[in-house]
Amino acid sequence: MNWDLGIGLLEPWAMLGVIPLGYVLWRRLRSRPPSLLFPSRPAGVPETGASRPTALALRAAALVLGLVALARPATREVVEDSSRGIEIALVMDMSSSMQATDLDPKRSRLEVAKSSALEFIRARQQDRIALVTFARHADLACPSTRDHGALSAMVEDLGSVRPDTEEDATGVGNAVAYAADVLRGRSGTSRVMIVLTDGEENVAVTTAPAEIPPSQAAAACAAMGIRVHTIAVGAGTRLPDGSLRPLDTTALRQIADATGGAFFEARDADRLATVYRQLDSLESSEAGVPRVVVHDSWHLFALLAMLLWLSGLIFELMPTGGAP
Repeated sequence: MNWDLGIGLLEPWAMLGVIPLGYVLWRRLRSRPPSLLFPSRPAGVPETGASRPTALALRAAALVLGLVALARPATREVVEDSSRGIEIALVMDMSSSMQATDLDPKRSRLEVAKSSALEFIRARQQDRIALVTFARHADLACPSTRDHGALSAMVEDLGSVRPDTEEDATGVGNAVAYAADVLRGRSGTSRVMIVLTDGEENVAVTTAPAEIPPSQAAAACAAMGIRVHTIAVGAGTRLPDGSLRPLDTTALRQIADATGGAFFEARDADRLATVYRQLDSLESSEAGVPRVVVHDSWHLFALLAMLLWLSGLIFELMPTGGAP
């Protein structure tokens, strides 16, 4: 929010020039010099009004505006500095299981998650937010930005991966490590990651030593001072026989504990919305220091002064009568 402090003079001492200017004008008006420049003029040379009232008034006005320009009129505006907001990375699971409708019968897990994330984004006007999506691999859907309109549009366009494809897996460790790299170069007063998933790590397994396990990614975040909050959504994983296996949240709890974050579970849409509101209150932005922006407008008065002075010259040189 900005506040207009109104117009003022940066160099008000210059207005003291009005005193000698007023004295000169007063003497000029009392002296009433002859109105002709030439006692006798040759044929064809018109009379001129050296002290015409109009010319005198224009020149006087020009001098006053010139003094105003020297006094530097300016408007002052207090601008909130938002450069000290938090750096946030939203990390969202795009695996096919996010199409389950256990959070809301009318919406998928992903749609519910997107709705809560959008509400969170709208509340974080001072913060730069990045969006990272993941299934087997992690992708940067939106770089860190304060353009929350563009970010929100990208969140709304998110879709889960197709089921039973190579990409349809849950690489939590890879996603956390990737988002940490996104946040590593940021300069906010605080760097925060919010990881939302409905699954368990199944990419960094013993048969894939090149992948990053959640514990290793959490250690890297802790070393970089990045706080990671984790959210487990849904009632669990639906097995082929139709039974429901509860989600193992051990890895998500460990990530949050290792980095100073918080772990949350959300079994329905209302609970997920509450979680994001809790995160909003947990991660309050540090208010920036307001600064005063000065908009100098002396040049406008200087331009008007020159125009009036030229107008005075024109009136002074205008003939007062025709040729004899």
